[in-house]
Amino acid sequence: MSCLQQHKESDVSVSENEESHVFADIMTLKVKTTKKFAIDQSTSYQTLFLNVYYDNKEKKRYLTYQDGEGNCIQFYGFDSEVLERKICFSKQGPNSVRKLTGYKVINFDSIYVIDKSSKTLALFNGQGVKKENYRLLLGSETNQTSTAWAFSPTSFLLIENDSIYLPAHPNRSPYYLGSPFVAVDLKSGNYEYIGKYTDYYSDPNDEWNENIFGGFFSHSYNSKTKNMIFSFQGDPYIYTGHPRNPLRQKFLARSEKFYGAKPPANKALSSAEHFLSIDSYVYILYDSYRDLYYRVASHSTDLLKTDLTKNKSEDKIMSIIILDASFEKVGEVYLPPNRYFFRTMFVEKEGLYISTAHYANPNLKEDYIEFDVFEPQTLLNHE
Repeated sequence: MSCLQQHKESDVSVSENEESHVFADIMTLKVKTTKKFAIDQSTSYQTLFLNVYYDNKEKKRYLTYQDGEGNCIQFYGFDSEVLERKICFSKQGPNSVRKLTGYKVINFDSIYVIDKSSKTLALFNGQGVKKENYRLLLGSETNQTSTAWAFSPTSFLLIENDSIYLPAHPNRSPYYLGSPFVAVDLKSGNYEYIGKYTDYYSDPNDEWNENIFGGFFSHSYNSKTKNMIFSFQGDPYIYTGHPRNPLRQKFLARSEKFYGAKPPANKALSSAEHFLSIDSYVYILYDSYRDLYYRVASHSTDLLKTDLTKNKSEDKIMSIIILDASFEKVGEVYLPPNRYFFRTMFVEKEGLYISTAHYANPNLKEDYIEFDVFEPQTLLNHE
C-alpha cells in the first residue's frame, strides 16, 4: 500500500487522484496588476475581514472592509478605489457590537454581524440599528466550542433555506471530536453544532490537542456544483460537501514539499511557535471565473531569524497549489518573501488578489490597502 493512502476515511468517497502529487506543472500565477484603495489615518492597512459586495440596485462593485480593530464596515468603490460609505456600530447600548469578528452584507440595509464579545449573531440595517439578534453559546455549551467567526472570504457565512452556517473552532480536548460549524435557524433562533473533523487528526500515533493551530480550517463555495470545499490545516486532502456533511468526497491536494501537518514534537511550544515550526495548509479559494481552486500552503521556518529576533507568521514561505475543476493538481507557485500578508486574499474576475501588507515590505504604504492581482497562465510548453 502506498504511503499516500494512510489516514483514509472509512465513510468518505475517495477520488482517483491518489498519486496527483506526481504531476507536471502546466499552470502558474503571474502578477497582472496592482490595485490600491486609499485609506485614512484611522484605518489599518491589514485586516482579517473583507469581501466583495455586488450591489444589484446600483450595478456596482464594492470592496467591503473591516477597519482593523475598529467597529465599522467600510465600502470602497472597486472602480473609484476610495471610501464611498461606511456603517459603524455602537459599542454600548441595545444596538451594540463590542467585538466585530466577521460579517455578511446582504444589501446596504441588511448586514449580518458576528460579535465575539457578546456571543451573538445579529442582523443590522444600514443605520447600525439591530433588527434581529441570535444568541450563541448558551450555558454549559460554551465548554464545547468557541465563538463563531468569519474570516472572509476564506471562512465565511453561508445562508441557505432560512439557516445560516458559521464556522466555529471547537474548544475542547481533543478538539477534533467537536463540531466545526454552528447552524442557526433564522426563524426560530435555535442553533446546533454540526459537521465533523477528518480522521487524519485521530491517528493513535499522533497527539493533537486544542492548543495548536491544527484545527483551523477554511472553506469555499462552488455555486455551479452547489458544493462547499473544505481545507483542514493539517490534512493533505481537501473535501467537498456541506457543513452538515463536510466530508462527502475527498481529493489529495498536497504540496510537492510536504504531505500533512503533525502535532508538535516539543510540547512546550506555544501555538504561535508551533505554527512556525510546521508545514500546513491554511486557505482554499474557488475561482469561479476560471473554474480553478487555489489551496494555500504554509511552509515551516525557524523560530528565530539570523539576528536572533523572533520570526512572525508572515515570515513563513507560502505556496499556492493550483487545482483544476476536477481537483487535479496543475501547478504550485511560491510567493516571494517579505511582500504578502497571506491572511488577506480573495478572487475576482481580474484574478487572485493578495494583500501586499507584509510588515517587512520595503514598499509598504500605510495610506493604502494594496493588492497584487495574480492571473493564472498556462505554461508555454503546455499550450
